[in-house]
Amino acid sequence: MKKIVIGIIVIVAVALLVAIGMFVIDRLTNPLRKSLEEIREDILQITPLGTSMEEVLEVIENKGWEIRWIKNRKCEYTDLSGDFIIGDKSIRAYIGKYRNMIFTAYINIYWGFDENSQLIEIGVRRS
Repeated sequence: MKKIVIGIIVIVAVALLVAIGMFVIDRLTNPLRKSLEEIREDILQITPLGTSMEEVLEVIENKGWEIRWIKNRKCEYTDLSGDFIIGDKSIRAYIGKYRNMIFTAYINIYWGFDENSQLIEIGVRRS
């Protein structure tokens, strides 16, 4: 009987350690868990300011991200700091999600372009 209890405790402890290890690995390796500013900097590395609207669409397609809209008018979005308007034209794309213990976080990127379809700003929203 004592061996059974010890065996159950060992199994539960190992399962708990595996779960914690998986959580820590995901936390350290999932780029969507970065801060909004860090995600923005990553996006700026692949779509720097001045990039054309067509080039941004090509990047989105190559990355397999989901276009949510392409607008030929001002882009409005809201993040934790408030409402923003960027650009005369805009693209919004969903780039992925991750799950915490309680909720799922969705990451969307907003590219704002000037009247010549050149990238002038990037916004990131986690919801």
